[in-house]
Amino acid sequence: MLNNIRLCGLLVGLLFILQSCHDPSSDEFGVEDFNELSSILNKNILSIQEIVSRQVNDERLFAVNSSVSDETLLYFQDEESPISLYHISENIPVNYPCISILPEGDDYYWAISKHFIQTGGNNKIRVTDRLHTPTLHFVDGHWVCNVGSTEFIIDDVALSKGYTFVSQANNDFSLVHFTSGYQLSIPMVGIQIPHALNKAFYKDIFLDAGIGLTSRKFLYAAQKLDMSLEGISFSRWNASKKEESLQNEILGGNEEDTNGRLLYPDGQPRYKLLFVNGGKSTTHASSVNELSRNNCRLFVSNGGSYVGTCAGAFFASKGYDQNEDVPSYLSIWPSVMIHTGISDGQTGMFIEDNSPLLKYYNYGGDHYISNVRHNGGGYPRDLPEGTEILARYDYPSLNKVHMQPCVWSYKAADNLSGRVVLEGSHPEEAPDGERRDLTAAMIQYAIDGQGDAQIKGILQNGKERVMDKKTEDKNPLFARIGDMQCHHFIVYIPADAHDITIDLKSDVDCDMALMANRGTFAFPDIAEYKTTDGGGNQRLTFQTLEEGAWYISVQCLTTVDVTETEFGQDYFGRTDVLNGISYKLYVKWD
Repeated sequence: MLNNIRLCGLLVGLLFILQSCHDPSSDEFGVEDFNELSSILNKNILSIQEIVSRQVNDERLFAVNSSVSDETLLYFQDEESPISLYHISENIPVNYPCISILPEGDDYYWAISKHFIQTGGNNKIRVTDRLHTPTLHFVDGHWVCNVGSTEFIIDDVALSKGYTFVSQANNDFSLVHFTSGYQLSIPMVGIQIPHALNKAFYKDIFLDAGIGLTSRKFLYAAQKLDMSLEGISFSRWNASKKEESLQNEILGGNEEDTNGRLLYPDGQPRYKLLFVNGGKSTTHASSVNELSRNNCRLFVSNGGSYVGTCAGAFFASKGYDQNEDVPSYLSIWPSVMIHTGISDGQTGMFIEDNSPLLKYYNYGGDHYISNVRHNGGGYPRDLPEGTEILARYDYPSLNKVHMQPCVWSYKAADNLSGRVVLEGSHPEEAPDGERRDLTAAMIQYAIDGQGDAQIKGILQNGKERVMDKKTEDKNPLFARIGDMQCHHFIVYIPADAHDITIDLKSDVDCDMALMANRGTFAFPDIAEYKTTDGGGNQRLTFQTLEEGAWYISVQCLTTVDVTETEFGQDYFGRTDVLNGISYKLYVKWD
């Protein structure tokens, strides 16, 4: 079903307790019982719209967990049957008609099953069109779709004309039966996916001191925090073609590392934080090609955090002064920077009384930092939703600058993306004292705002899960695993399961870890069960396990060797891990 499409449909798993909609004494529901169901469907469709609005270029969204009004939603795609929902109680994939996303040309559009949803003017609705968010209602025995101000009934052509009855399939879920013969499952119980920050990375910080930026190869704040660091360092001015090519191979990828150093094969961040130095933002931006810029954007949207000082702050924005749209900027903070006009000067900084930076240091108790070098930096023109002021300039001799935000943060309104922290001056240069501590606090606050760990899929009893897709396959749910990365899965263990075996196998000569946790993500430091016996084949066996959702994690322990060069670091040894290690995962019980 839909195996030939480039972008698989996303089905919303309505994972919550729906007891208020269910009368256990009856096998059928009346129309009046669908008011709450209609509301829930609307929330789920709105949630899809919120997530897909972050798509850029050919990025595809596959597995995402989110929460809307404390009701957990699981978006899931299966390789063999793209539009599918796994019954949590049965672990059986079943196909249903659903609100989905399909490609046509270079764009993606909303659809019901294989059929595009259209406005009253017969126009397809692009997934990024916030003015036309599809919603579903049940009215007088029919499903009605609202698109903006246009309302129409979904007919048989769309595979969903009015339900015939609702039955309780068992104690775990009910089925809405449609005249077309299709069914929609409403689970009565569900898996509450917890919010848990990702903990598995190759290293802590990637330092961008690339073309046009200050050629710094270290951060005093990172040393204070005892954080590992790699990065790039190239000529600030008049860089050679060789330097520009190497910079874009490192950020954008090459044959040995097709996803670039910032990303794992599934697009997840390989470092906790991207730190971008000061310098000249337009020079650096023009030296970074589009593939490298997209990798930086994907790094943040998939959960990596970002700190930028001066030019690094401009590079993160949409534009500057009257240049409101600079295509070579990242736009990971959706606003414009205004130049202060201060060159080779110093400012003071007031830490806001409620600033989260105070969680890390108290700055002498007066919440004030003096003599911070400032050279052509800026401040935000406005503060889009999600922006938080952390500190303000003290510069009374220039009214347009005094009390403007000098440190601010931004995090998109979801648990997937990382936090962006921007600064208009240069506290990162200080080797000690309050300025160094300010930089350390910015790094800590950014990392504390990383994206949540993500689920690759739901494992089924007796079915092998093959993780062998390359970066270029653009199928992150089945992607190979990178060095020191963790892949996470869920398996629902029934009450009567016994003789449980979890097998991890890899044909590649590598070291892997297999972990299991009850009710939350299994990272190495908190896994209830863990095996790292050496090699790519690992096994966990149990006579019985407690009923419920178990989180299974796989970690690749094989990584590259590193040597220092004039441009940063070069890798040798097991460089094959950069394109990922393929493996198979198998769960079985009687």
